[in-house]
Amino acid sequence: MNDQFHPRSRADRARMRLAPPPPLLREGETEIDWLQLVRMVRRRLPLIAALTAGLTVLSLPLILSQVPEYAARARVILSQPLPATLSTDPNDPRPAGLDISTEMERLSARSTVEAVVAKMNLADNPDFAAPPEEPGLVHRAIAGVRGLFGGTVEPAADPDLAEAALQSFYERLSVRRVGDTGVLEVGFTAPEPKLAADAANTLVQTYATLRDDQQQARLTSASSWLEARIAAQSARQDAARTRAQTFRQTHNLGTETTPSPAMQTVSALTQQHDRLTEERATLTATLAMIGTASAYPATPLPGEPETLTTLRAQFQRQQQEEEQLRSRYGDSYGGAVQARGQSALTRDQIARGVDAYAEAMRSRLSGLDAETEAVEARLRDARAGLSQQGTAELEMAGLQRDLDAETQILSGLERQARLIQAEASLPVVQVEVLSPAMPPSGAEGYGRKVYLLLALMLSGCLAILCAAILEVMDRTVRSTDQLRGAADIAPVGMLPALPGRGDLLAAMRQRPLSAFADALRGLMLTMEVSSGGAMPRSLLVTSARAGEGASTVASALALALAAGGQPVLLVQIERAPGAEPPPAAGIDRLRLNEMPSQAGLTALLDRATQSGSILILDAPPVLSSTAAQHLAGMADRSLLVVRWAATPRRLVELAAERLALTGGERVLCALNAVDLDHHAGYGFRDSVITALPRRA
Repeated sequence: MNDQFHPRSRADRARMRLAPPPPLLREGETEIDWLQLVRMVRRRLPLIAALTAGLTVLSLPLILSQVPEYAARARVILSQPLPATLSTDPNDPRPAGLDISTEMERLSARSTVEAVVAKMNLADNPDFAAPPEEPGLVHRAIAGVRGLFGGTVEPAADPDLAEAALQSFYERLSVRRVGDTGVLEVGFTAPEPKLAADAANTLVQTYATLRDDQQQARLTSASSWLEARIAAQSARQDAARTRAQTFRQTHNLGTETTPSPAMQTVSALTQQHDRLTEERATLTATLAMIGTASAYPATPLPGEPETLTTLRAQFQRQQQEEEQLRSRYGDSYGGAVQARGQSALTRDQIARGVDAYAEAMRSRLSGLDAETEAVEARLRDARAGLSQQGTAELEMAGLQRDLDAETQILSGLERQARLIQAEASLPVVQVEVLSPAMPPSGAEGYGRKVYLLLALMLSGCLAILCAAILEVMDRTVRSTDQLRGAADIAPVGMLPALPGRGDLLAAMRQRPLSAFADALRGLMLTMEVSSGGAMPRSLLVTSARAGEGASTVASALALALAAGGQPVLLVQIERAPGAEPPPAAGIDRLRLNEMPSQAGLTALLDRATQSGSILILDAPPVLSSTAAQHLAGMADRSLLVVRWAATPRRLVELAAERLALTGGERVLCALNAVDLDHHAGYGFRDSVITALPRRA
């Protein structure tokens, strides 16, 4: 101890001031010191508790505004009825069975959702369509200002509650396919358990009803068209039968005649000519239809290749998908734009196929013309050799063929009508409900208690973070350990805050065993050791800035020395009024309003020496006056008083450096007004001492 504070030469002291401070962390000390963290939490517990409570209270409105959401799910299987599957035409280019992806889109289509919203009156439910809010204060103020200047205030447009309910329904709806199966899971979330289950079940029921209604409407339209065609074809059949019967009666033709070879030849040539004429008419009509086929790419042409039929079926599916996407998401939706592009590409392929088919038809028509001319020439030659009876029989055979053709067409139309009637009795899609949506027993997510607990934990973490930031930003001196690394400072002790109302005389005389009196005696003992075993005959007491308690410490030292029988000459230099020490025997007090000259200081030293007193110079702060620096060169030692947890360390080091430059010795430093209870919460070495039981 004596070696540490033994006086050194000026060169040694200069080297001490230039020496760098020791590292704050030893090698390997890079991990978090959890004990220090616990101590920090204990020190800042009131702040942490207040911040935690405040942040939790601020989060309460958000937590209380959380409305519990209940999710209900229904699982269904979509399949095609078995009779419809068995009656599928193998030559039909349309895909057999149901397209589950298309049915999912129909399940969540706008028309289906609109029907559910209307059926459940969700537009009147504030959870789905909130009523319009009253204009706020800012809106009313703006409207008032516009009214003052003659402006017109446009009334707020009435919100579309049905559209708002529709959008809210889509946000709460979820439709997904379970793997690659035909099982669909329809989920819905709502603030009420029963509402969530009813919405999911109603959506499934509405989908099945709308699909049946759409199928019935389509079949009704087709049936009406077929009925008109059947009526017209029946009339044509009756007309053909009447012509045949009239011709037979007119020419007395029997029902069973055996035609001659010449007649058979004429009949064969006539049939061939009729076939060629019919084929030519079909080709001509088809070529006429090709001119308008580009405007109706979905309309098939008679006798077209199978590739064209497949492309038309593909085009119809793409048109349906595009219409579904446009009705649900709008024209600008990316999927709708992509489907529109695919439809355009398929349309171009159909157009190219139609052009190729038309060219083939023209070639075939040219060949038919040549073949027809040859048959007509042969037919003229054959007819020239027939008798009148043979000609009549030949004409009768043609009328009978016309009758048979009309009958065959009528039979085909009647068969299609029967198929449509049978299909009308079947549902277009069979919906099998595996598990209907049931009201859920618990809400989705976490409850308010859990959110409150999470908010409390998060607030606590933020509060601890704020406390840690304050600790990191704290640059004040709180222990003598923080000053041991400075070359110009020799820590000598800590003085606790004065008990009661801060009466120094009462603390020194009435309670000589108090913590303050005991710490003061320890401070004096350390000063004696650092000064060669005796109190310095002249002592400069000052501080880095005002309000550190330097005058109180100077007065306390004077009272302690006087109580031990040592006379004291206490000189206050440039101190503010009201800082006089308490009167006590053995203390000679002197107050100087200005810095004394060199001769004056010498006179004070001589006066103290002659009377055997210790000279205590109570000087103004170092950083606000140069008086302390001048006095440090005259006094034996300098004592720098630092207020605990108030003075930044950089100011203490700067003040000590200035005093050491003129005084030559290391500056003694004492911490003043230490809160012992608070100081015990730190991890400094002297914190252990302050944590021990103390006498009152």
